[in-house]
Amino acid sequence: MVLKSVRVRDSMRRLRVTGSVFQSYFTVPELRKMATNSVSAVQETFFSTKDMIEKNKVVFSVCTSIVSFATAWAGYSLRHYHESRINQKLESIEEIMKNKHQIAAHDISLLPAYVATAGTSVVIGYGLGWRSGARFMNRRDRMEQMRLLKSIKGRRWTLKFLKRSPEKSR
Repeated sequence: MVLKSVRVRDSMRRLRVTGSVFQSYFTVPELRKMATNSVSAVQETFFSTKDMIEKNKVVFSVCTSIVSFATAWAGYSLRHYHESRINQKLESIEEIMKNKHQIAAHDISLLPAYVATAGTSVVIGYGLGWRSGARFMNRRDRMEQMRLLKSIKGRRWTLKFLKRSPEKSR
Protein backbone atom coordinates (compact mmCIF):
# COMPACT_ATOMS: atom_id res chain seq x y z
CA MET A 1 0.00 0.00 0.00
CA VAL A 2 2.78 2.41 0.95
CA LEU A 3 4.83 1.39 -2.09
CA LYS A 4 1.92 2.16 -4.39
CA SER A 5 1.41 5.66 -2.98
CA VAL A 6 5.14 6.39 -3.37
CA ARG A 7 4.96 5.38 -7.04
CA VAL A 8 1.99 7.65 -7.64
CA ARG A 9 3.76 10.58 -5.94
CA ASP A 10 6.91 10.04 -8.02
CA SER A 11 5.00 9.92 -11.29
CA MET A 12 3.06 13.10 -10.40
CA ARG A 13 6.34 14.90 -9.55
CA ARG A 14 7.83 13.85 -12.91
CA LEU A 15 4.77 15.19 -14.75
CA ARG A 16 5.02 18.52 -12.97
CA VAL A 17 8.72 18.92 -13.69
CA THR A 18 8.77 17.87 -17.35
CA GLY A 19 5.23 18.87 -18.29
CA SER A 20 2.81 16.43 -19.84
CA VAL A 21 2.41 15.63 -23.49
CA PHE A 22 -1.15 16.87 -23.40
CA GLN A 23 -0.17 20.30 -22.11
CA SER A 24 2.19 20.91 -25.02
CA TYR A 25 -0.28 19.62 -27.63
CA PHE A 26 -3.51 21.16 -26.35
CA THR A 27 -2.66 24.79 -25.92
CA VAL A 28 -5.32 27.48 -26.09
CA PRO A 29 -4.49 28.54 -29.69
CA GLU A 30 -4.51 24.90 -30.81
CA LEU A 31 -7.90 24.28 -29.18
CA ARG A 32 -9.30 27.48 -30.75
CA LYS A 33 -8.02 26.40 -34.16
CA MET A 34 -9.57 22.93 -33.80
CA ALA A 35 -12.93 24.43 -32.76
CA THR A 36 -13.05 26.90 -35.67
CA ASN A 37 -12.09 24.16 -38.14
CA SER A 38 -14.90 21.95 -36.83
CA VAL A 39 -17.46 24.75 -37.05
CA SER A 40 -16.40 25.69 -40.58
CA ALA A 41 -16.57 22.03 -41.70
CA VAL A 42 -20.13 21.69 -40.38
CA GLN A 43 -21.17 24.97 -42.02
CA GLU A 44 -19.60 23.97 -45.33
CA THR A 45 -21.43 20.63 -45.30
CA PHE A 46 -24.74 22.32 -44.48
CA PHE A 47 -24.43 24.95 -47.23
CA SER A 48 -23.30 22.45 -49.88
CA THR A 49 -26.26 20.20 -49.07
CA LYS A 50 -28.60 23.19 -49.17
CA ASP A 51 -27.24 24.32 -52.57
CA MET A 52 -27.60 20.80 -53.99
CA ILE A 53 -31.23 20.56 -52.85
CA GLU A 54 -32.04 24.02 -54.27
CA LYS A 55 -30.42 23.24 -57.63
CA ASN A 56 -32.18 19.89 -57.97
CA LYS A 57 -35.58 20.87 -56.59
CA VAL A 58 -37.44 19.62 -59.68
CA VAL A 59 -35.63 16.29 -59.60
CA PHE A 60 -36.43 15.80 -55.93
CA SER A 61 -40.11 16.66 -56.41
CA VAL A 62 -40.38 14.20 -59.32
CA CYS A 63 -38.58 11.50 -57.32
CA THR A 64 -40.83 12.00 -54.30
CA SER A 65 -43.89 11.77 -56.55
CA ILE A 66 -42.63 8.50 -58.04
CA VAL A 67 -41.83 7.07 -54.61
CA SER A 68 -45.26 8.10 -53.33
CA PHE A 69 -46.95 6.42 -56.29
CA ALA A 70 -44.87 3.25 -55.83
CA THR A 71 -45.72 3.09 -52.14
CA ALA A 72 -49.45 3.51 -52.81
CA TRP A 73 -49.34 0.83 -55.52
CA ALA A 74 -47.46 -1.59 -53.23
CA GLY A 75 -50.01 -1.01 -50.45
CA TYR A 76 -52.91 -1.59 -52.82
CA SER A 77 -51.30 -4.78 -54.19
CA LEU A 78 -50.68 -6.17 -50.71
CA ARG A 79 -54.23 -5.35 -49.63
CA HIS A 80 -55.65 -7.04 -52.75
CA TYR A 81 -53.47 -10.14 -52.22
CA HIS A 82 -54.55 -10.38 -48.56
CA GLU A 83 -58.22 -10.04 -49.49
CA SER A 84 -57.93 -12.80 -52.11
CA ARG A 85 -56.29 -15.12 -49.55
CA ILE A 86 -59.11 -14.47 -47.07
CA ASN A 87 -61.70 -15.19 -49.76
CA GLN A 88 -59.99 -18.49 -50.57
CA LYS A 89 -60.04 -19.50 -46.90
CA LEU A 90 -63.72 -18.57 -46.56
CA GLU A 91 -64.60 -20.59 -49.66
CA SER A 92 -62.75 -23.63 -48.31
CA ILE A 93 -64.61 -23.30 -44.99
CA GLU A 94 -67.92 -23.13 -46.88
CA GLU A 95 -67.00 -26.28 -48.82
CA ILE A 96 -66.17 -28.14 -45.63
CA MET A 97 -69.45 -27.00 -44.05
CA LYS A 98 -71.36 -28.37 -47.06
CA ASN A 99 -69.63 -31.73 -46.74
CA LYS A 100 -70.08 -32.55 -43.05
CA HIS A 101 -68.82 -36.11 -43.41
CA GLN A 102 -65.32 -34.74 -44.10
CA ILE A 103 -65.31 -33.00 -40.71
CA ALA A 104 -66.17 -36.20 -38.84
CA ALA A 105 -63.42 -38.16 -40.64
CA HIS A 106 -60.93 -35.40 -39.93
CA ASP A 107 -61.84 -35.28 -36.21
CA ILE A 108 -61.61 -39.04 -35.85
CA SER A 109 -58.11 -39.07 -37.27
CA LEU A 110 -57.00 -36.50 -34.66
CA LEU A 111 -58.62 -38.29 -31.70
CA PRO A 112 -55.49 -40.25 -30.63
CA ALA A 113 -53.46 -37.03 -30.48
CA TYR A 114 -56.11 -35.35 -28.31
CA VAL A 115 -56.23 -38.35 -25.96
CA ALA A 116 -52.44 -38.52 -25.66
CA THR A 117 -52.18 -34.81 -24.89
CA ALA A 118 -54.98 -34.85 -22.33
CA GLY A 119 -53.66 -38.02 -20.67
CA THR A 120 -50.15 -36.63 -20.35
CA SER A 121 -51.49 -33.40 -18.85
CA VAL A 122 -53.60 -35.30 -16.31
CA VAL A 123 -50.71 -37.53 -15.23
CA ILE A 124 -48.25 -34.63 -14.85
CA GLY A 125 -50.81 -32.44 -13.07
CA TYR A 126 -51.81 -35.23 -10.68
CA GLY A 127 -48.18 -36.04 -9.93
CA LEU A 128 -47.26 -32.44 -9.19
CA GLY A 129 -50.37 -31.91 -7.11
CA TRP A 130 -49.77 -35.10 -5.15
CA ARG A 131 -46.18 -34.17 -4.27
CA SER A 132 -46.66 -30.45 -3.66
CA GLY A 133 -50.09 -30.81 -2.13
CA ALA A 134 -48.92 -33.42 0.40
CA ARG A 135 -45.90 -31.31 1.36
CA PHE A 136 -48.08 -28.21 1.78
CA MET A 137 -50.65 -30.01 3.93
CA ASN A 138 -48.02 -31.65 6.14
CA ARG A 139 -46.30 -28.33 6.73
CA ARG A 140 -49.57 -26.55 7.48
CA ASP A 141 -50.65 -29.28 9.91
CA ARG A 142 -47.27 -29.19 11.69
CA MET A 143 -47.47 -25.41 12.09
CA GLU A 144 -51.03 -25.64 13.40
CA GLN A 145 -50.02 -28.27 15.98
CA MET A 146 -47.11 -26.14 17.14
CA ARG A 147 -49.41 -23.11 17.48
CA LEU A 148 -51.84 -25.13 19.53
CA LEU A 149 -49.00 -26.26 21.80
CA LYS A 150 -47.91 -22.60 21.98
CA SER A 151 -44.36 -23.44 21.07
CA ILE A 152 -44.41 -20.80 18.35
CA LYS A 153 -46.37 -17.62 18.02
CA GLY A 154 -48.21 -16.48 14.94
CA ARG A 155 -46.28 -14.53 12.38
CA ARG A 156 -46.16 -10.85 13.14
CA TRP A 157 -44.63 -7.91 11.38
CA THR A 158 -41.31 -7.00 12.91
CA LEU A 159 -40.20 -3.43 12.54
CA LYS A 160 -36.43 -3.78 12.65
CA PHE A 161 -35.76 -0.12 12.03
CA LEU A 162 -37.45 0.80 15.34
CA LYS A 163 -35.18 -1.47 17.38
CA ARG A 164 -31.77 -0.11 18.27
CA SER A 165 -28.76 -2.19 17.43
CA PRO A 166 -26.28 -2.89 20.25
CA GLU A 167 -23.48 -1.04 18.39
CA LYS A 168 -25.42 2.24 18.18
CA SER A 169 -26.46 2.25 21.84
CA ARG A 170 -22.82 2.40 23.04
